[in-house]
Amino acid sequence: YVLNESQSRQNVPSGQSCSSSSSSGGSGIPQPPPGMSFYAAKRVIGDSPWTPEQLEQCKLGIVKFIEAEQVPELEAIIHLVIASSDTRHSVATAADLELKSKQSLIDWNNPTIINKLYKVYLGDIPLKTKEGAVLKPELKRDPVSTRVKLKIVPHLLRSRQAAETFPANIQVVYDGLFGANTNAKLRTLCLQFVHHICIICPDSKIKPLGPMLLNGLTKLINEYKEDPKLLSMAYSAVGKLSSRIPQLFTKDLALVQQFFEALSKEEPDTRLAIQEALSMMVGAYTSLEGAPRTLMEALVASNLIKVRLQSEKDVT
Repeated sequence: YVLNESQSRQNVPSGQSCSSSSSSGGSGIPQPPPGMSFYAAKRVIGDSPWTPEQLEQCKLGIVKFIEAEQVPELEAIIHLVIASSDTRHSVATAADLELKSKQSLIDWNNPTIINKLYKVYLGDIPLKTKEGAVLKPELKRDPVSTRVKLKIVPHLLRSRQAAETFPANIQVVYDGLFGANTNAKLRTLCLQFVHHICIICPDSKIKPLGPMLLNGLTKLINEYKEDPKLLSMAYSAVGKLSSRIPQLFTKDLALVQQFFEALSKEEPDTRLAIQEALSMMVGAYTSLEGAPRTLMEALVASNLIKVRLQSEKDVT
């Protein structure tokens, strides 16, 4: 990376070199690599950019230094996770092997480790600091690249603490599902994280998350049609969420209608996930009375006929 580049540059995956000249145009402070602030990058790079080979050897040296147990475990884990995403095979392999050797020793429910993972994934959210002053631009850390995020989320899936940590958990979900630099693999991992939250998060902490999770899932279902497997995971997550927070669904008959309509439109595999979601949603509507109950009964009766006809069509 060359630190005289302007903020208007396009995102480049972490680990790849990027060159520009001071005449590249644009305004604002120089743009550091993803995951770093300008100040942090300047401390590392100095005035003379390194060659890719020098950088590889330095990273490899850091991993070997960690392997020698010269760094406290709580400090070392985040470095190994980031190194495991490196574009240089030697660095990524060495870090992966060291992480695997430490798996049984790492407490993935340690708040210090989880907060660091979230901090690296999200960067510095543009909020005021505890002192009340806005963070200086040269100290603001950007989120890491998609490549690093793909290595962080699997570790969040190991952690009960990660499922409970608000608002970082919901910020990771929305970034993975709708972020500018996301991809199919990251969407899948973040949907797995939604399932993890629905299963692990205690009642007192999942209730505030419910509306945001439901909004994100329905938005994905309505807008993202490219991957049937991903849609199936989203429908299933809605079902799990209804089991945890039934009161969130009780008055929303439109959602049930939408799911019934999807049964006649989606692919066979996706339809199975919708049926499972609808069965999980039953508990949210058992206490309906009066007009809402009558409406629900009519809705179910009319769609039973449609589902039967669709099933017969699939068989033929």
